[in-house]
Amino acid sequence: MTMHSMTGFGQAERNEQGWQIRVRIAAVNRRQQDLQIQLPREFAALEPRVRERVLPRFSRGRLQLTGELEARGAAGIESIDVESARTAARQLRAIRDELELEGPLTLDALLRIPGVLQTGQTSSAGVETAGRLLEAAVDDAVDALRQMQQTEGIALAADCRNRLEFLESKLSEIEGLAPGVPVRHREVLTQRIQKALAEIPIDEERLAREIAFFADRTDISEEITRARLHLQGFREKLASEETPGRVLDFLAQELAREFNTISSKANDAAIAERVVLCKAEIEKIREQVQNIE
Repeated sequence: MTMHSMTGFGQAERNEQGWQIRVRIAAVNRRQQDLQIQLPREFAALEPRVRERVLPRFSRGRLQLTGELEARGAAGIESIDVESARTAARQLRAIRDELELEGPLTLDALLRIPGVLQTGQTSSAGVETAGRLLEAAVDDAVDALRQMQQTEGIALAADCRNRLEFLESKLSEIEGLAPGVPVRHREVLTQRIQKALAEIPIDEERLAREIAFFADRTDISEEITRARLHLQGFREKLASEETPGRVLDFLAQELAREFNTISSKANDAAIAERVVLCKAEIEKIREQVQNIE
């Protein structure tokens, strides 16, 4: 399964069997799956069928589907449901007599009662025909949406790979700078001691212990190793059959955590400068992966 973004748009139209049907579906970011469907009121019964066709195609995101159904030609011919008219007439007469109302019961009044006057589009056969065509249009619109999301997903993956390469290069620079951190600390510490105690000789043994303690406290080799593992895991997920955006977002958070620790432990200006650049890239990666389905 190729990576998909969560944003996109698709539309489709069907003109068959006396029906003109248009379907539009739009998708935006959302952590959970949400589908909103808008159909003409007389076709509300078709909503479950539409939902069943759409939801399995997406794992998350907010979807808005709009369907327009219009009967043309034979599909729009009106007819009277005689049995419904008889029932309505009996009920109206009973109410008129019970309430002692005046006035005749007219055909116009009967035709205004829902269910008495039917068009081809509201008859059961008409609704079933419209339902089949609507399902086909929904499939076409979803296909168009998924194609747009796939195209954007490919671009997102390429952008993430470029940023991962940048992180890898900066991590290598940081790894190269790490051994020099204790050396630079020794130089700074020696200068401070000499400035503060100019006439007292430096205790080299005590200084060596201090430097050893500092070197142990500022050792970032584990953080570098874990950061590399996260970079590798990120690349593997980008290349896998399934690339859930939630997993990539978690890996990006873990990368940020490791770089934060590297900066705080190393306590070195040159390393901190590179960490700042890396954190900016990680934030951009997070923005991208939060749009991945």
